Amino acid sequence: MSVTCEIQSGVAVVTLQNPPVNALSVAIRRGLLDAVQKVADDSSIAALVIMGAGRTFPGEQATID
Repeated sequence: MSVTCEIQSGVAVVTLQNPPVNALSVAIRRGLLDAVQKVADDSSIAALVIMGAGRTFPGEQATID
């Protein structure tokens, strides 16, 4: 379970790697926040792409009260 951030040519690609469904656990959310803060602090980055590893985009079950 991890979050990676690769920067190339002014584009940051943040990949959430929490198989099999890339659920948004606390660790993944912390990693995502760290990556977004890193990107926000780097003025050379023009774009941010967030993706889930494998075939699924991250999700979390939500309840409606």
